[in-house]
Amino acid sequence: MTKNRIKKIRLKNKIDQQELANALSLTQQAISQYENGKREPKLETWQKLADYFGVTVPYLQGFEPDFSEVTDDTKNTLFDLLDKFCLEASENWDKDSNEGTSDEYKSVVLYEWLEEFLVRSKSKEKLKNKNNQSIFKKYFSFLLNDKRLVRLLNQLKYTPSDQEQEAIIKEIKSFIIPLIDTEMLASLKTDIGIYYRDKYMDRLKQINTFYNNALLLAMNEDDAEDFFDSYIEDLENNKKHFLQDIKDGKVKEFIENNKNASNSPTE
Repeated sequence: MTKNRIKKIRLKNKIDQQELANALSLTQQAISQYENGKREPKLETWQKLADYFGVTVPYLQGFEPDFSEVTDDTKNTLFDLLDKFCLEASENWDKDSNEGTSDEYKSVVLYEWLEEFLVRSKSKEKLKNKNNQSIFKKYFSFLLNDKRLVRLLNQLKYTPSDQEQEAIIKEIKSFIIPLIDTEMLASLKTDIGIYYRDKYMDRLKQINTFYNNALLLAMNEDDAEDFFDSYIEDLENNKKHFLQDIKDGKVKEFIENNKNASNSPTE
């Protein structure tokens, strides 16, 4: 007999049996028996339970797969797909974005992001054309924290059509690069990067916004060229000041001050 998910979803929503019983005009004993499989709810009761939790009756009964659950199959599907993308990248490495298909080129770009993450993680391990599952398990399991990605990975197993599977795989591929980017920004920031963010990023955003707007008003080729020359000059000045700050030890001083501030007792 398939085990229902009433208890699982109730605990996930932090609701006790009595609270659920009161909400549905049932008894706590009935809820307990439903959860333990000692008693089968009537169809109308199944529907009340499903409506209360915002799920389908087949899902609550345990017949519909739980696409939100991270299982060993989910993990293996992800790591095998990443390995497949690496193989695709190796087969299309010499093509640029104007050759082959855009999907082939995405595999190359994804491979570069995977490698970049390993470098930023100070890993000595290198990706091969295939059989990289152990590396993916060690460094890229954080991808499984994304609920949208997990659902797509789980749906693959229950999608019989090759065409539908390919569509899901393409969607998965499009999710991964932003997730890697977010993880790098969250966990692999450097002292220099933090200093740049706090001291220069707003200025760079202002420069970009100003010249993007200015180029919308360019009246001719010379006008556009002048805007670009000024844009490059401002970027070079930004670069010059930033690199000088590093040479002058301002980054080190900034980080030390931040550490001292975070370690000081609060009033």
